[in-house]
Amino acid sequence: MRLAFVAVLAVAAGVSPALADTASDFAAAKANIAAAKLSHDSDLDMWCGAAVTLMSATTQADPASAQAMKDAATLLLQRGTAALAAAGLARDKVDALTNDYMTVAAAELLSRLDTPAYGQQACEDAASK
Repeated sequence: MRLAFVAVLAVAAGVSPALADTASDFAAAKANIAAAKLSHDSDLDMWCGAAVTLMSATTQADPASAQAMKDAATLLLQRGTAALAAAGLARDKVDALTNDYMTVAAAELLSRLDTPAYGQQACEDAASK
């Protein structure tokens, strides 16, 4: 499965992301994520899950590719949120961090407020674990 980050960036010029419309939202979300002190694997799964979710929503792909992106996003986010819950985070905190990751991924990929936390290859590798 190829997760085309370039496709998201190409579409981004015409997209006004609702999730990360200000730099302050982005900064707050990054601070919340940093404060959670997640493991590298959990961070990778959560960020990539959010990024692939955004890609599947902003790119037009053939049905098989679209389903592969949705499946990858689901796998990554389920694995990430399960690890957070297993680490003792309350459900509301897990939900809040999921929203924070969506905000950060949107800011990095669509609004280009920062360099993406992970690259395409890292997300592909994580999805294939």
